[in-house]
Amino acid sequence: MIVEDDPDIRDCVQWILEDEGFEVVTAANGAEAEAELEHMDQPCVVLLDLMMPVMNGWEFLDHLKKRGKLDGDGMRVVVVSATPNMVPRGPVKCIRKPVHAAQLIETVKKYC
Repeated sequence: MIVEDDPDIRDCVQWILEDEGFEVVTAANGAEAEAELEHMDQPCVVLLDLMMPVMNGWEFLDHLKKRGKLDGDGMRVVVVSATPNMVPRGPVKCIRKPVHAAQLIETVKKYC
């Protein structure tokens, strides 16, 4: 799952991952991501932007934590951010924007 408000970045990441054979679901913000998660199996990884309108990445992570979805064998989240000093702590990994295609593919292959 890709949660990213910038449509160009979201589409580019989706194309890269689909070209590698991954099934991809996208959302433009945390609220859309929550709605998508209600109708699907748990994704193998969520690539999450932090700075988004409606529901930002921190709020989305907070909702996941409150529902116990980040505990134990819970959802794997990789924050994709240009500001690494703002990355949440806990069971969350981080890669820095701009992301190179090879780094993106390698990161997703670790979890999927």
